[in-house]
Amino acid sequence: MPLSERQRRGRRAAGFHLRVLLSKPGPYRDIWRPFAHDAGPGEVSNAAICQAIAQHLWDTGEFDDHDTGLPRRLKDKVGRALSGSGLTTKTLQWFKETFRFSPHDAQRVDELYRGDIPMTEVFGRLAPMDPPSPVRAPRHETTLLFEHHTIGRDGIPVRHHTQQNVRSLIDGLTNYKVGIDTQHAEVRVRRGGTASEILAIADGVWAVEITFPHPLRYGEERYLDYWTRLRYSEPPSPEFRRGAHLPVQHLDMRVEFHPERLPSKLWWAEWADYRDVRQDIVDREELSLDEEFSAHKYLESMELAVVGFYWEW
Repeated sequence: MPLSERQRRGRRAAGFHLRVLLSKPGPYRDIWRPFAHDAGPGEVSNAAICQAIAQHLWDTGEFDDHDTGLPRRLKDKVGRALSGSGLTTKTLQWFKETFRFSPHDAQRVDELYRGDIPMTEVFGRLAPMDPPSPVRAPRHETTLLFEHHTIGRDGIPVRHHTQQNVRSLIDGLTNYKVGIDTQHAEVRVRRGGTASEILAIADGVWAVEITFPHPLRYGEERYLDYWTRLRYSEPPSPEFRRGAHLPVQHLDMRVEFHPERLPSKLWWAEWADYRDVRQDIVDREELSLDEEFSAHKYLESMELAVVGFYWEW
């Protein structure tokens, strides 16, 4: 039976996600790296991955260990899988078993394969996110993110400082999109690119595209440093949240209040559903302000989540 468009997109996204998982420093890369002669940071070696999978199949007895031609025969299957052009259920199972995926990563790649997860770019927001758009392979990931949100004397956000490392997952990535929940804003890029005018992209959602000085190669990183000056026509909800569909590594969030407008209570929280932040809070922790009237939280990584601060006056 022919695959539906949703299935084709899902399998492409799953194959691309496999490449991302295997390219990152960590236990998955450590399994295939000894078989690789030359693989730089962020790169993968298909030949080494074939050798690792073959070794697993020999060890489990699925193939005879005298079958020395197995790695060569796996070349096409692995190549199609990682390019997103032909991932099968059986091949996916080999990947999960060979590289001993964590339960989280195994579940995620299965959901992608079935087309259950609508994939988009990481989309920074200063307020709740709408459900993401239809499935497509990720174009980049964030390897470092610092966000500093400042609340003014009247209790309304006045500025937002972002420092971010964006790593390209394609050849030719030209820009990064910054999402904002108000059209009354100005984005000033200090380093890393040039900002466009604010564009309306959905009901209640605007964006600025930061164009890089040159298109990024696969695996190339770009450091961005930009300020968003905010001018709300009406006070927004007393909260500062960050949502991510794709992995964000090394996230540091900070909210600072004007000394004449301090909250009576402040919490760090996680919301129930990253696709709809109007859902209930599933976890929270009450915080106190420091001597600079601010609070901050650091996460080593986050994915498919919405986290942040909220407060009462």
